[in-house]
Amino acid sequence: MITTTVAQSWARIEAWLAQHAAVSHGLLRPPARPEDVAAAEFRLGVVFPSDLTESLLCHDGVQLQDGTLTLGYYGPLSGVEDIVHSTEFLRGIGSDVAEDEADLDEEERDQYAYWPHERLLITLGIGWQSSDGLFLVSRPGPYHGRVGRYFDEDSPSFTEWPTLRHVLASLATSLENGTLFNGRTPVAVEGRLIWDDDTGTGPARSVRVSDESVFGREARGRL
Repeated sequence: MITTTVAQSWARIEAWLAQHAAVSHGLLRPPARPEDVAAAEFRLGVVFPSDLTESLLCHDGVQLQDGTLTLGYYGPLSGVEDIVHSTEFLRGIGSDVAEDEADLDEEERDQYAYWPHERLLITLGIGWQSSDGLFLVSRPGPYHGRVGRYFDEDSPSFTEWPTLRHVLASLATSLENGTLFNGRTPVAVEGRLIWDDDTGTGPARSVRVSDESVFGREARGRL
């Protein structure tokens, strides 16, 4: 299976948002500066997976306002500052259990440790904070760039997506075709992208904001 590049997927996402969800399109942040990405890597002591760097150089995350682009239950994509803050925050929590994980080898840490030093939280979850979301493995080795999911008070685990490039390609396809993305379908509500829990397929549709069955559920998800 051929997967499009990060830049190609972003172009598809941008095109769909511009046509169907202009508010969400307008909340995409400009590209990050390469020097800011390098500074974040230096501060965290890691090298970002190439897909993450390429994505940040397309958009440095999103503005956190009503209508912002989210990855369904995984929340909005983080910018450089968000990644640094979230990673340092979760490293602090992970340090409390580090002693119990001291005997794990490097590969076991990627699979079983609570929050290895090289792990990067790249979305802000449904609550828009560093309590859940998608993460990437930045440690060189067989799991480099692999995508995992983390939810507060639950054990991290890997997703079916091998890299962020695959996540963005899946998102672009979901928007274009109105198909499922992590169990939800995209709906445009008065210029805003909303994720519907219904499982019907077909081109993503536009509905009125008064359709509480869609808009209300999405809003309540952040409470």
